[in-house]
Amino acid sequence: MYIYNFKRKFKGNPWLKAFTLLLSIFLLTACSNPFSIEAQIDSFNKSYAPEYYLTKTHLQVNWQGNAQQDIAPLKLKIPVAYLSGAMDKNNEFETVIWALKPMENRKIDTIYLKLRRSNGQPVPYVYPKKTDNPEITRKQKEIYADEYVVQIFRDGKGDVLNRERDCCGEGEELFRGKDISGLEQYVKMTCYDVQALQKKALDPNYQESSKWPLKDLANKPSYDITPAHCLAVRDSIFWRSPVNTPPAMAVKIDSSLGFAGYQMKILYKNHLIIAYPRDDAEEMAENWKFYHQQITRLLDSMVVQ
Repeated sequence: MYIYNFKRKFKGNPWLKAFTLLLSIFLLTACSNPFSIEAQIDSFNKSYAPEYYLTKTHLQVNWQGNAQQDIAPLKLKIPVAYLSGAMDKNNEFETVIWALKPMENRKIDTIYLKLRRSNGQPVPYVYPKKTDNPEITRKQKEIYADEYVVQIFRDGKGDVLNRERDCCGEGEELFRGKDISGLEQYVKMTCYDVQALQKKALDPNYQESSKWPLKDLANKPSYDITPAHCLAVRDSIFWRSPVNTPPAMAVKIDSSLGFAGYQMKILYKNHLIIAYPRDDAEEMAENWKFYHQQITRLLDSMVVQ
């Protein structure tokens, strides 16, 4: 009798119908869990396939290339462990979109890999990040010191071989410094007529504008390798391969990033690759063959024929 009355009340009560419908939708939505890994992967693939296809283990890349720029097609199968922030404390897939950084036009133009210098393997996740455990802290510091980032570009050869971009601003010229490991060293510099500056320094109209270069010339830092009457332009030192170097082995190391440090540019199948090791400039120039080989071998292992 109670059940019969409830059915009669339900049929005649629109508010109860609406509440039941909303409750059903809520329960279905909760069960489907739009924030689940499967839902994230499905959403990613709907947005970025066929250029990118994601699974819990790999990111498949299918770049068509650009014949006008002589950019070869490139197909990669990248283990997600190499993608920054992709793995959780259980070494299971967590998320990948942060490592890809989609542009405003919803195109992914670059891929960031994070690997260990010591063995070329993915950077492991050490949990927790905030801890009082000295052993975990030690491991985190070791890994941080060992890891570096590699950026793969969809297209554009950049300025690895474009020497016209290497020089120079108004009033600047290139100075050839000390070559390292087969790379030519250069720095942009501004040169002065010291005697003319000294005369101007005595003239009240030119006193201030002449004093600062004279002071800088008298107190040149040790890293300024330019002639005595010249000053190196800040963050302009770089090393590059000789002009006859085959493109596949061409390297450029420069300091144009300023606060972000030095970067090494190479080509892989005419795609620009930029590495950001933790070495300083000279160490990177000394070790460029090691980095070139490690990155090239890694990408070779990911290529889909």
